[in-house]
Amino acid sequence: MLQETMAAHGYIDVNVVCLREGEFLMPGFCDTRTHAPQVPNMGSGQQYELLDWLENITFPMESRFSDSDLTRTTYLGVVRRIIDSGTTTCSYLETIHLEVCSSVNIGQRAFVGVGRSNDKILD
Repeated sequence: MLQETMAAHGYIDVNVVCLREGEFLMPGFCDTRTHAPQVPNMGSGQQYELLDWLENITFPMESRFSDSDLTRTTYLGVVRRIIDSGTTTCSYLETIHLEVCSSVNIGQRAFVGVGRSNDKILD
């Protein structure tokens, strides 16, 4: 019935999906800019201004990402945290270790790119 009503109003390319009892739809958030290497540092170093925080907290952490096992484990945690917050699509900025982060796939639509490199050039 709904399909016919939609077609009568000109919506002929619409597929109606009926939910079963107990199912519901919930919108997901889209995050257009997340610095994935900085997520583990969220809430730390609040005594610093931004540039000092980067120098004392973030850059030392990112320099450890040459270890692909640490990087993979860290990014799995980052993506899980972002998904658990309701974000279904995310644009991640990464370090130069792009091959590791692009291998992390746990069901989130993501766009991945290099936000900065370890030579401390900020984007």
